[in-house]
Amino acid sequence: MDIMHMLRVEAGSRVYRSELSAVNQLSEAVGHNLTALKIQSKEHRDILDQKLSELTGAIHQLSQKIGKQLQYKLLEMDLTMREDRESIDQKLSHQESRSDRLLWAISQLSQTMGHNFTTL
Repeated sequence: MDIMHMLRVEAGSRVYRSELSAVNQLSEAVGHNLTALKIQSKEHRDILDQKLSELTGAIHQLSQKIGKQLQYKLLEMDLTMREDRESIDQKLSHQESRSDRLLWAISQLSQTMGHNFTTL
């Protein structure tokens, strides 16, 4: 090997080492960036998980509140229906009593009229 060839090989190896060093530095930088992205991604995922958990909790609380309101409304309707039934039963009883008295009065009139016709 002549000296020129050796110098070229050595210069080539220096260039190769320099390029290899640049590639290594770039690879390290990319690795750091990926790690940073993973950390950011994990932080974002943690934030999203927290927000999702808060939203799920809020939905659960809202559904419980709606359930309680519906239960209250059903109890209120049940009470109103019972009161209405009692009122209707009282009015019906009153009507039956009036009907009984009216029938008794008609019966008495019928007897009196029969007696009066007989007397005539």
